[in-house]
Amino acid sequence: RHASDADGRHGIFQRGELFLPAENGGFGQAVILVMIQIGGLGFMSVVSVFFFLLHRKIGLQQRLMMAQGFGLNDVDGVVHLVRDVLRRTIIFEAAGALILTVRFMGEFGLWQSVKWGVFHAVSAFCNAGFDIFGKLDPGSSLAVFVDDWVVNAVIMALIVIGGLGFYVWADIARKWNWKKLTVHTKLVL
Repeated sequence: RHASDADGRHGIFQRGELFLPAENGGFGQAVILVMIQIGGLGFMSVVSVFFFLLHRKIGLQQRLMMAQGFGLNDVDGVVHLVRDVLRRTIIFEAAGALILTVRFMGEFGLWQSVKWGVFHAVSAFCNAGFDIFGKLDPGSSLAVFVDDWVVNAVIMALIVIGGLGFYVWADIARKWNWKKLTVHTKLVL
């Protein structure tokens, strides 16, 4: 049930459950993080990473599956779209993780800061709703940082950027002009 929560991108846990992300060790949190990322990117995007890493040619069948995974009607530019999605996802999540890590380092040490920065950047970007701050104050979530504008600004920015969606990113990157944006992009913005 909990793996499907992470993959389903809603992060709903009832207070008192035994398998909360904050109560898991590093391995359990890593599994949850991977499931959040798969849910956020989509399964076909994650599968395509292996093709890219292995320098394998992506055939017509794989392109058709990737296009279907993104809801596209044809395969033109689907590989470029997936590469662009992966590249931008890494950039946004890494920037958020870096800022959060630097913010946490003064209070929690390097390893804990890196772990919390990466986990919360990915969780926010994928709109998962998971956190591991329960170690600070059980059941507290981000409430511990209610007055911390850096943490709040980064988390909010990642939620919004991740929530815009890949098509909106691509449309904005291509056009940069409000009048030329698609109706979909204008409605989302």
